[in-house]
Amino acid sequence: MTHRLFWILLTVVPALQLACAEESLPPYVPVLNAGDAATDGSAADGGASGNGPQVGISMQEMVDDLQAWGADIGDQDKICANIDHSCAIDMQGRAKCWGSGTHDGEKAAPPEGLAPLVQITCGEFHTCALDENGKITCWGEGSTKERIGESSREQGQSIVPAGTYKEVSARGVFTCAIDMSDHIVCWGAGSPDSEPVFPDFGQSSPPKGTYKGISAGEAHACAIALATGNVVCWGAGMTDAGCFPNQNYECGQAEGESGAFIEVASGEQHSCALRKDGTVACWGVGKTGEKCDVTAGDNSYDCGQALPPDDPKIRFTKLRSGWLYTCGITEDYVLKCWGWKDIGVTKVPPGQYSQVAAGGNKHVCAINLEGQVACWGRDSGNGETKVPDNVTGK
Repeated sequence: MTHRLFWILLTVVPALQLACAEESLPPYVPVLNAGDAATDGSAADGGASGNGPQVGISMQEMVDDLQAWGADIGDQDKICANIDHSCAIDMQGRAKCWGSGTHDGEKAAPPEGLAPLVQITCGEFHTCALDENGKITCWGEGSTKERIGESSREQGQSIVPAGTYKEVSARGVFTCAIDMSDHIVCWGAGSPDSEPVFPDFGQSSPPKGTYKGISAGEAHACAIALATGNVVCWGAGMTDAGCFPNQNYECGQAEGESGAFIEVASGEQHSCALRKDGTVACWGVGKTGEKCDVTAGDNSYDCGQALPPDDPKIRFTKLRSGWLYTCGITEDYVLKCWGWKDIGVTKVPPGQYSQVAAGGNKHVCAINLEGQVACWGRDSGNGETKVPDNVTGK
């Protein structure tokens, strides 16, 4: 859910429930968030009335019900993953991270005294979180202005511009967010202040206008235009000329797709977007899966990451894109991942899921409907798939 929806749940919903009782507003359905099951019979956390999701409701009914409440489909990310670290927001709204600590502070705990968190996102060497007051806090590398340009990992990606925000998305060595006026703000690599020691494709120089659903990729980003529902992307991949992922990332991942969408997921050299009817469109590398050779060093990264399941019965409600793979959650809370099979990311553990993080280069993390956190794929030896015992997702 958007940050706007979060405040609706806390302040406006009770009033609406009373004022609109005679108008028969549909029961609020927190899509992809079962709520935190209460054991004492009281209303559970995470839903306006503790009703939890209505499994079996059609995609169109989901969208219609959510729009009746002034909401968008989906929920803000409570879990994230990147190269060799992962994080989740626990039941108390605190960040818990695990994995590599090799790079300065990337898995370090956030500063003390933060307000309860509602969204978390992992970059390659940094992590950012949005709290319930709209404040973004980032930690890890890229947090010191004087060090910008010292290395490819020091691009100011953790230096948050002043303001309050609704959404945040980190990837690579940059971060983007949607502010309270629905404008995009980005910082880090690809901004006027960064140094081009990391490929500078303008990934931190977003377009003007009002947007929702921000999604940062490796060196590009995409968002949904509020006025039209169109996907708008910027940064690497504005064309598909000369695709050579190891050097210039120009693989068409930012070309976009015509039509109206409700969510977009930016990967490394590909992007995918979700239509209102639950179908998926993808563009960039990985459309056929016929030339998957990650050792070739050219555009042989066609591992099927942009080739969603060809089944007209499947309707997705959430998408997240990783390096050479993409994951989606269906309307029945089934998690499906597709793309590079050699690393095990497509072998999803059984269960029903409410959240998925596909940012890890070789691993996936997800939260099931019971709040249990699981990670799978290839562990690089830094423990990014080894979820601590004390982590329970929200």
